Amino acid sequence: MVIHASFPYKHLVRHAPHAIAALVRTRVGSHFTVDEVFHTFCTPSCHVCDRFGAFLWIPECIRCCFPCLRVAPELRPMGESHAKAVFGLTKKTLAKIPIMVTLPGTYGFSRKPYIRQRHLLSRERVRQVAVVTHGGEEGLAKCMGSKISQSKFTSNRLEVMQKTTRDDVTRFLATISFPYFDPASIHAGLACRGCRSPLAILSRKWLSSKQKYALVDIRDRTYCEKGFFEHLESCLDAQRLWDAHHLLSISPSSGLKRRQSRNTRLGDQEAMETEYRHAMFE
Repeated sequence: MVIHASFPYKHLVRHAPHAIAALVRTRVGSHFTVDEVFHTFCTPSCHVCDRFGAFLWIPECIRCCFPCLRVAPELRPMGESHAKAVFGLTKKTLAKIPIMVTLPGTYGFSRKPYIRQRHLLSRERVRQVAVVTHGGEEGLAKCMGSKISQSKFTSNRLEVMQKTTRDDVTRFLATISFPYFDPASIHAGLACRGCRSPLAILSRKWLSSKQKYALVDIRDRTYCEKGFFEHLESCLDAQRLWDAHHLLSISPSSGLKRRQSRNTRLGDQEAMETEYRHAMFE
């Protein structure tokens, strides 16, 4: 009853009820307090890169952005059985770590349906427990070394897994959208339309894989409103879109002229921000 009456819980239920439901349904709710979830709710930055993040990574209840979700090693969960095999841990030991049970749904870029349940954990939390269990880093290294040398199959399997980390579907199985809360409003994240323009050259063969991924990384960034206006100062493609929109808005034949007249009454700064939103997000 005390939890249900708390300030953090009320805001979570009001603005992010899907997050509460996800933590409960994936069976990790007992590992995180309401205050911990609310702290993440009120923290705008990605745990990995410190840019704005619009997602919740369930195994650690941390915020992340989409580019980091796709590639960051720390955001690729591991299966329960794999954790036992690699780190020499028992089910009893792993009980100290949040083990999420995946939910059926459609995930990843392929939009493939996944029905079979998986038990996923944070690699970093598993490693931390393994260090304590085996008496330190040296003991863990000896344990892992002996286990890998026991089976060539295990060694090969680890090598294959290390090569297939980008866009692994387990990353998406362990993540949900998660808005950012501040006292003034809720921020779900804004994507820059201007950053989509360079993607037209992705099909050109002279681009390296590194260059293509850099363009995709830029495209997938999201911002809170304040962050977007800061981004606009350096995004030439967004500035071109704004210039084109502004020219259209002063045309007598354009219906946008009415919007410009209305914005003039709002005040210069607020009017400009309103026009930016229409130009970039509508």
